[in-house]
Amino acid sequence: MPFQKGHKFSKGGARPGAGRKPSQTTQRKRFLEKYPDAFEKLLEAEYKKGLQGNSDSAQYVMDRIAGRPHQSIDQRTKLTLDLTGDDLALAIEEAMQEEALLLGPGGTKPLPRLENALDLDYSELE
Repeated sequence: MPFQKGHKFSKGGARPGAGRKPSQTTQRKRFLEKYPDAFEKLLEAEYKKGLQGNSDSAQYVMDRIAGRPHQSIDQRTKLTLDLTGDDLALAIEEAMQEEALLLGPGGTKPLPRLENALDLDYSELE
């Protein structure tokens, strides 16, 4: 005997809240269909608050009307190292070891020789 409609083991049938939820665009369209002048009224209320001295409301209205100003962010970074003597020798040795690990045996791209450019003695590194 099949279960009656509404029984917890019955199959099929629509359930309240079932289905895909509407997207934000659909919700916005439905809201504006239901309240066509809501945007103008809310913006006018914010404008009045801004005139009374509420700086957040004034900023919001100006952002809506004129748009926000373009913000550029400098993403360049500078790396400054102050290495001398033993610190510099250690840094060069570690860089050479890292390159050897990256290239593997018989690597084809050796590091440029820096000892001539810096006029320092690196003979013990070899």
